[in-house]
Amino acid sequence: MPKFNLVGSLTSEKIKQQLVPLSIKIINDKYPFTKSKVVKVHVLDTDEYNKTVNKEMSTTSKEPSHNLSITVAVSEGMTFCPDANVYLKYSGDKIKKSSYVHNVIHELLHGLTCDTTYNNNKVMSSVLEESLTEYFYFKVLSDYLKTEDGLPLSFPNQFKTIQLLSNIIPEEQLLNIYIAKDEGLFKKNIDVKLGNGSYDKLYKDMDFVYRNPKSSDEAMQRIEKLLAK
Repeated sequence: MPKFNLVGSLTSEKIKQQLVPLSIKIINDKYPFTKSKVVKVHVLDTDEYNKTVNKEMSTTSKEPSHNLSITVAVSEGMTFCPDANVYLKYSGDKIKKSSYVHNVIHELLHGLTCDTTYNNNKVMSSVLEESLTEYFYFKVLSDYLKTEDGLPLSFPNQFKTIQLLSNIIPEEQLLNIYIAKDEGLFKKNIDVKLGNGSYDKLYKDMDFVYRNPKSSDEAMQRIEKLLAK
């Protein structure tokens, strides 16, 4: 199976036959627990993607992994749990290959942890789900490519927050929290490390940054100050 070549164009068939299987393989190699998981990946052109995802959102009571305030029209992928249906938008020659690699791995991580999302009725909030997914996407791809240079991020502030947190909470614990979707354990770890009430302060600012990316400077400054302790 070939390595990623981030130069050149992607076709729908290349995505289905090469990019998706390779992405699953490198996630499996990095995180072996995902080898037993099954995802259903659908690569759809823009019109079919918009129609299908809108229908899925209107006919299921289960939220997608993403915040529902993100409109389907501007999304590049969505994952619905617990069935692990991963929908990827294919927009032809408009695709930037490096960004699409990010999109595929990010959505597959949602899908490969889907069954845990509804384990014991534990559902992680959108801001934490996206933040941790972005962090572990980066770990997967940077380890595989042996470089962190130039890797695209859809959620740079969320990635930075978890990166700072990894200096306080070991990465293995963060992974366990992500797998179990255990927001209570996340809260407990932060309050133990940073003092009671720290999680509530952190979450409030993380949620604001997630929902207001264009006016997030002050909230990010508070996050950085809190996590610099």
